[in-house]
Order: sequence, then C-alpha cells, then structure tokens
Amino acid sequence: MQAVEKAQKKSRKKTYYKDILALSLTESYRILLKDLRFDYMNMKNESFKYVHHYASTAMSKTNPPATKMVRLAQELADLSNSLPYEHTHVLCVAVSYTHL
Repeated sequence: MQAVEKAQKKSRKKTYYKDILALSLTESYRILLKDLRFDYMNMKNESFKYVHHYASTAMSKTNPPATKMVRLAQELADLSNSLPYEHTHVLCVAVSYTHL
C-alpha cells in the first residue's frame, strides 16, 4: 500500500512542476521561490563551531540587550513574508535556529 501511495505522490509532484513550468517565467519563478525566501538552519559544523562570516561574534558570550532581541524577533517575523522574489531579483535569508 505504501508503494502505491509513494508512486501517486511522485506522479502528482511531477504534474505539479509540469504545470508550473508551463506558466510564464514571472509566474513560475514566484511560485517556486515563494517558500525559499526565508528559512531556519543549523549553522554549526560537526564539531559544533559556527561556519559563517560572523562566527567570532556569534561565539562571544555577551548577551545583547533585551530591547534589541525583541526588535530582532519582530524583524524576523516580518521578513518571512516581505522579502522580494521577482524574476529580476530575489533575496533569500537563512537564520540559525540554534542562536536565536
């Protein structure tokens, strides 16, 4: 039974992408990139060290002021829906879920 369900799901997914790719570039780009604009991820490697440009800042033990953290949380909530994703430009943001 699971094999049949998997095959049906795979078939629906192929049909879904075929339908999207039949649209204009502008429309298909917006549909395909909509959910990729903002995401949370783990930015630590296997040895639990941050691997990005601001790693030294992230590793510091200083706690930012509470007002700054509240403002940052508000900005992150707004970013998930307000980042541009047109066929001429797109802005994608990834945030470390372990360091928020």
